[in-house]
Amino acid sequence: MSNKLTLRRGSFFGIGNPLLDVSKEVDEEFLEKYKLKEGEAILAREEHAPL
Repeated sequence: MSNKLTLRRGSFFGIGNPLLDVSKEVDEEFLEKYKLKEGEAILAREEHAPL
């Protein structure tokens, strides 16, 4: 069995943590609800799924 991976033209392959930047003006209540701090960068967790 070969260890080579063949991708077709137009295929997309990703591995690791996907990058997604979200910027939005929100109030303090929103930050508290999702346990966020103003200006911080986070790795999304289960509790952030509704976002």
